[in-house]
Amino acid sequence: MGLAETYLVGTPVWDLAKKVLHHDPLRGTPVSAPTVEILGCPLQFKEETVNFAVRKTRVSKNANQLQRSPSRFAINFHRYPFS
Repeated sequence: MGLAETYLVGTPVWDLAKKVLHHDPLRGTPVSAPTVEILGCPLQFKEETVNFAVRKTRVSKNANQLQRSPSRFAINFHRYPFS
């Protein structure tokens, strides 16, 4: 139970599985979840996926900009002495 709990508990998929089963197999406890909440889980997954893709695209664009013109982003270290 310890190993499974380490990887499953707190993940969105595990939370959905418990809601669908109306039972937590690891703890042996009942789980109450209305149908609306169960049906909303895939929409939440979709939203998280879209948000991740948007963040990944932004990071990729910034990395490409940096690669094209590194001098624009370079810090002039001799102007800012550390001592």
